[in-house]
Amino acid sequence: MEIIAEPDIYAPILANDGVFVDDKHINFNRLANGIRCPCNNRNHIHITASALKAHFNTAMHKRWLEQYNSNSHNSEAEATQLRSDLSDAKRLIAQKDIIIAQKDRHIRSLMDTIRLMSSANTDDTSENKSLTSDDLLDFD
Repeated sequence: MEIIAEPDIYAPILANDGVFVDDKHINFNRLANGIRCPCNNRNHIHITASALKAHFNTAMHKRWLEQYNSNSHNSEAEATQLRSDLSDAKRLIAQKDIIIAQKDRHIRSLMDTIRLMSSANTDDTSENKSLTSDDLLDFD
């Protein structure tokens, strides 16, 4: 079975003014398998920088970039919500870890108590057996 390397997926870059623009400085020397733009469903892979730049000028790509920019505000809100959810989850996990550690210590303490009582019980039982056998001998 052969492993097939997939091309990279293109993503625009964020300009200084907060708008996503096409990254025209992609180093194709690093991209041995080319790059695929998600603006269409075709599996067209751009192998050269000139082919990708020509693709940037198509109407389909320009519409996709406009939609990408309009959805970026929603994406920022989602990212903020996800960061908040992640922070809450980490806090909850930390609280649960503390509770688990406390319960582990309590369980260890109870197990130690059981061991002590069990060993004391064993000692008492052996003393009772010796007393019982002594008592039986003196019974006559």
